[in-house]
Amino acid sequence: MYKIVAMLLTISALAPAAASADELEERQATMQQVAIDFFAQNFTRLDAMEDELRRTRRRTSSGIWYLDLFYAGIEASVARDVRSDDTWPAAAARFQRWAQAFPNSRAAHIAYARALISRAWFYRGAAYADAVPPEAWAPFRRYARLAADELSAHKAAADVDPMWYATMLDVARALDWPKQNFRDLLHEAMTAEPDFYPTYFAALPYLLPQWHGSLREVESFADEAVVATRQSEGTSMYARIYWYLSQTCCGDEIFARTLDSWPKMRAAFDDMIARYPDGWNVNNYARFACLAGDRATAKRLFLRLGDAAMTEVWTPPGLFERCRSWATGGGRPL
Repeated sequence: MYKIVAMLLTISALAPAAASADELEERQATMQQVAIDFFAQNFTRLDAMEDELRRTRRRTSSGIWYLDLFYAGIEASVARDVRSDDTWPAAAARFQRWAQAFPNSRAAHIAYARALISRAWFYRGAAYADAVPPEAWAPFRRYARLAADELSAHKAAADVDPMWYATMLDVARALDWPKQNFRDLLHEAMTAEPDFYPTYFAALPYLLPQWHGSLREVESFADEAVVATRQSEGTSMYARIYWYLSQTCCGDEIFARTLDSWPKMRAAFDDMIARYPDGWNVNNYARFACLAGDRATAKRLFLRLGDAAMTEVWTPPGLFERCRSWATGGGRPL
């Protein structure tokens, strides 16, 4: 019981940022149930859940795929293990028992590959290549190759799950695939399931200047993502891509450090909240409007929000009140 409680605390800490209170509870409940089943080795239930979430393409109220939460629950349950030489063997053995018991399981092989590539990145870290400790390269490459082998060996059965592609894109970056090979994989992924957000998020780091791309390539990719998803998402993928970059690399300097176009992002957010009018999306839209200095849009959104500030969005403390005061005309420009 102690181990399960500790595991659930880890999941709570690693859960995606809150959307609305109801959605946050649903996200955490989904991840916790997956983690409990994985810990209890209830592999039949896990495979059934992966199959249902993949087939139904079910989303949360903010648009997040439940299939993404499924894998996030497993990843959170082994997050400490991938960083520990002491507990990693036991975690790896659990994945292997799953795969051995159900050789045709998609989720078993994808989840194990995701754990392997997470362990690879643990050794390397996020630093530029010239700052990575020399002793980290060998285990980084070893685990990245193991992840690639796991995915490649089971592609025929597993690539119907779009998380196979998202994971392989991360592996491809780790192994420094040539750009054309990476692009071919990305095209295959977008053709197989164009609306799966994690595919685009997994591809983005490769396209950044510090890896194999440029800011222009990122902007072109955002436009490409809109074309691929327009039928179901309108132009909202443009906003989601730069929103993701804001969270992972650029913070509040997203407009200064990238080619992000606020007029395009504003139109994309309008499409997003028309489809997914969750408070998480509206709060973040208002925050970006403030960062962009768009008082009219910010005012419209703050009138819609009222006092419904979500603290996970408005950091540092006091930012919500400053932005709202500025947007409604009573404060200084940001």
